[in-house]
Amino acid sequence: LSSANPGNIGSALRHCPLLDISAVCVLGCLSRNAARKSLRISQMERDLDRDVKLFVAPDSETPLTSVSQLRGAGLQLVGLTAEPDRSLAGPALPLWEFDFTQPSLGIVFGSDRDDGKPFPDGVEALLHATVTVPMRKFQERDGMNVAHVVSIVAYERWRQHLKRQLGRKPA
Repeated sequence: LSSANPGNIGSALRHCPLLDISAVCVLGCLSRNAARKSLRISQMERDLDRDVKLFVAPDSETPLTSVSQLRGAGLQLVGLTAEPDRSLAGPALPLWEFDFTQPSLGIVFGSDRDDGKPFPDGVEALLHATVTVPMRKFQERDGMNVAHVVSIVAYERWRQHLKRQLGRKPA
């Protein structure tokens, strides 16, 4: 998550253990107090069985530096964007066409700011693929809150995982 507000991060964290996501990394602009607020909102402090790690990149690191380190560690990076036609690699795939079951997958959610850019500067060039949650838009700037997108993508990942366990390739 990049530059997300504490409420959205807390909401995302709350859903992650239910859908077998083990870690969330926040890149940029999350103070120690905001991180504590995110954990409080997620209610993870009260339920220690919810084993999701929250990693907050140091303020001294840009999102580009952090994503570069994640890629260097061997993660396959897929970016989620509400701007499906503005991807550097061509049109973004609808999320159901992407294989979210692959190992070592890092899902990079775009900025929680409405600055007209799908990702912080330089990050998109490091992605292996871009994916979108298709949605109906009434105005150019219409889009979903990042916490909602995290939930939808986590559910799709879980759905594909269960299909694969049952011996069927995800549709």
